[in-house]
Amino acid sequence: MLSMARLAHVAALCGVGTMAGCQSITTAMHREIISSIQFDDFSCKELTTLRNQEAARFNLPRNATVDHSRMLKIQKHPPLGSLLPDLRSRAEREQGIAIGRIEAMNRSLTRRGCEGAAVQPSQ
Repeated sequence: MLSMARLAHVAALCGVGTMAGCQSITTAMHREIISSIQFDDFSCKELTTLRNQEAARFNLPRNATVDHSRMLKIQKHPPLGSLLPDLRSRAEREQGIAIGRIEAMNRSLTRRGCEGAAVQPSQ
């Protein structure tokens, strides 16, 4: 856990999230929510393969889902989420986006009744 002094220092360096390369945690987390409609043009087989490749690339389960509870916690304090920089590593941010893509692909597969749709874990 970061100390408040360290957090304030990072926020100052990032210009409170406005400089290039620094984005707010809220903005970064919204990038992890991906529309499934963009995947509807893929055949079921192609999309299942694409989903499996994405999961394997990031060592994720085929039924990975975005942790919406984390986003809700940050949104309870609107000014804080928009001011705090995203301090996750590049790999963590890429993995978050991959999880969003996998979840969106599964929604597309499920909506179209494809065989390759992964069962989503119960929330």
